[in-house]
Amino acid sequence: MEAFEGVLVTGIVENSPAATAGIQVGDIIIEAAIDENTATLLHWPSDWFKLEQAAQVDSVIHVLYDRAGRDFKTAIKPVKRISPPNRLSGNTFREESKVGIIVRNASEVEAERAGLTRGEGSVVIGLARTSPWKQAGLLYGDIILEINNIKIKNPQELLITINGLNKGDDVKIVVFRDGEKITLNATVSKRQKETKAFSIPLLFSYGKKGGIEKTSVLLDILSVKKTQVASEYRLFWLINFTTGDSNRLEEIKQ
Repeated sequence: MEAFEGVLVTGIVENSPAATAGIQVGDIIIEAAIDENTATLLHWPSDWFKLEQAAQVDSVIHVLYDRAGRDFKTAIKPVKRISPPNRLSGNTFREESKVGIIVRNASEVEAERAGLTRGEGSVVIGLARTSPWKQAGLLYGDIILEINNIKIKNPQELLITINGLNKGDDVKIVVFRDGEKITLNATVSKRQKETKAFSIPLLFSYGKKGGIEKTSVLLDILSVKKTQVASEYRLFWLINFTTGDSNRLEEIKQ
């Protein structure tokens, strides 16, 4: 998994400087430069947000973009924003094989508190029970800033960095927690998923894989599905009810 080249344009504000410059939905902005400065290659939306934030009203953003496989250049003249930008969606990302972690994009408020640009920040919202990073002191709500002195801009970049780690590697993690930066020393482990199964044909079956337990009695007259935080029951193929919170991302059991 590698960083993408360019940032995909998914929306254009009507009568905005970008619309005036001819940018369209589907274009891929490859690089940009403010005035005569050296162009910056773009990989993540936060790269564009940082450049946009640095641009002054009287400056010019020179843009190289790809449209249907052809490169084009244009110039965007920033104007003073009348209304605040739309909120970014909080996507969730999961890594299970090496450290067992779930993260999401930081909100604008969380990013600002941590000294990050809009679109940056990886907030921890889930840790496996056996996660070596949990054992090292990583907590729910921590914003991961660096891994082994590599700045982490977003969850995608975090997953790329974790993917490059090997079993037994020592890892220095810098996080933002309660208004300050904290350094944690952790390791990487190759975590195996637990799989168990047992059945009596036509009468009973039981299976457990990745923290999910499934039980079936008498050809599914009664079936039960359980996770660490919720249970789902079905009786006579028609009656269903659920207990717990199936959307709560507090722990992955491996």
